Amino acid sequence: ATFDELTRARLENRAMRQLNHEHLYCFPLRPANGLDLDAITPGLAQAARALQGDAAYCSAIAELGALYLENGACLLHGDFYPGSWVRAGGDVWIIDPEFCFFGPPEFDVGILVGHLLLAGRSLELAQWAFAHYGTDPSLSRSLALQFAGMEIMRRLIGVAQLPLAADLPRKEALLTTSRELVLGR
Repeated sequence: ATFDELTRARLENRAMRQLNHEHLYCFPLRPANGLDLDAITPGLAQAARALQGDAAYCSAIAELGALYLENGACLLHGDFYPGSWVRAGGDVWIIDPEFCFFGPPEFDVGILVGHLLLAGRSLELAQWAFAHYGTDPSLSRSLALQFAGMEIMRRLIGVAQLPLAADLPRKEALLTTSRELVLGR
């Protein structure tokens, strides 16, 4: 779809993106952010400190954050996770359009893949998601996987916690997966 300049400017959603940028890319990796992760899962604060002190990881997350703030060609949902999906009468509806913005298509598919991995699904299912996401050959799977890694991190050590039935070893394993995805390993 094509949009006139006024519509496109409105859908750039700059204020919401700035707020989300803080919650996605900055707050979780700020050591003194005030979030008591040990109250959520005892030992999680130490696991978070390992990522917060990892210069390569933090740099890669900052680069993803800068890309997130750039205007892209693709209109995205911006919060494409299971809490925004509603099933009714045999149909699936996507709600919460207030997060929409123009950005890289890898963002939405990366968020989807991150939630598949948080739910204990395999990376092979992520490959299925890539195959069915669209036919654009320019879609970078590696960039989408980096966004997936960011989403895992922010859902485990950020303010937007998920009701995840996972103990500390599982969360540590997920944070390791996050690091591997973000750093492309």
